[in-house]
Amino acid sequence: MVSLEKVPVIEVNTDNIVHLWPAILQAVQSATFIAIDTELSGLGNRRLLNAKAIDERYRHMCEVAGTRSMVALGISCFKLLPHSDAEVCNTDGKRQRLRKLYFQVQTYNVMLLCSEHYVVEPGSLRFLVEHGFDFNLQYAKGLPYRRGNDKV
Repeated sequence: MVSLEKVPVIEVNTDNIVHLWPAILQAVQSATFIAIDTELSGLGNRRLLNAKAIDERYRHMCEVAGTRSMVALGISCFKLLPHSDAEVCNTDGKRQRLRKLYFQVQTYNVMLLCSEHYVVEPGSLRFLVEHGFDFNLQYAKGLPYRRGNDKV
C-alpha cells in the first residue's frame, strides 16, 4: 500500500514527453476515472472567486483563464482493480460482509510554459515556491503551449 505522505508522481517535461506520451494515453484510456489539477500563475480577486452567484464565479474564472497561465497540469488516472470481500463484526456482534475497492493509480505532473504574455500574481508564485514548485525547471523544460484551442 502506498503512503499518502509519498505518492509516486511521474514528472513530464520537454525531455521525456515523447517517451512518456504512449503511457499517458494508455493510462487515460483505461482509467475508471481521472482527476485533474492545475497550478496557475494567479487566481484573481478572491472575493469574486468565492462569489455566492455561480454565474459571477464563472465569469471571473473565464477572465482568469484568459489572462493567467497554467504552470503545471496534474493528471491522476484511477483504474479499478478486482475486489476482494472482507468479513467484519458490527458493534452488535453481527457479521457483515464489506466490499473493498482497490485502484491502480498513475499520476503525472506535466510542466507547462505559456508562449504568450500572462499575468503573474506574486502571492500565487510565493505559494507555489513554498510548496516545492521549481520555476527554473518550468522555464527550462516546460512544454510550450498557447491559450485557446484554435491556435497553432
